[in-house]
Amino acid sequence: MQQTLPYKILLSSQISIANIFFGQVRDYTYLPAIGGLNYVDFGLVNDSLKTLSARQVDSTRGLLQQAFWQQAVQNKMIERPSTFDSLTNYSQVGQTNLHQNGMFFYHPYGNNGVVDFLDYIQVITSTDSTTMSNTWLSPSVDVNGLYAAKYNLILNYYIQNYGVNLQAIGNK
Repeated sequence: MQQTLPYKILLSSQISIANIFFGQVRDYTYLPAIGGLNYVDFGLVNDSLKTLSARQVDSTRGLLQQAFWQQAVQNKMIERPSTFDSLTNYSQVGQTNLHQNGMFFYHPYGNNGVVDFLDYIQVITSTDSTTMSNTWLSPSVDVNGLYAAKYNLILNYYIQNYGVNLQAIGNK
């Protein structure tokens, strides 16, 4: 896994992205972590880090993991499971049929296998296995078995190919 380390690890007090509307900055979106082509930036290196609730720590861990894996995939340091994208027809995904497609989040700028995969990294590494089983992987939510199929594909692939148990990270 050493080959997946980013060239730079940035520690920031805050990461903000300007939301521009008709050429004017409307407001800002604040992120705990972001991944780029050769870096991962952790944006909570400030006094707020000490005051995060357990739930916020879990969420931040997942977003930091997502940023790490994003840069590793973008730089082709690691591969995604080759069959992952075939499990969902992304052109048919809308806000109202996420569960049927085994997707956690709707992305208005585009849904595709890479975004979906990174969402799985985020959710798996921020959610303990009991909660995963009782929510996303439960029959009432996983109506077509796609959450379980993608979840198991990712977990098994990364254990077998990279020796990394993503769910163990989520169980922390």
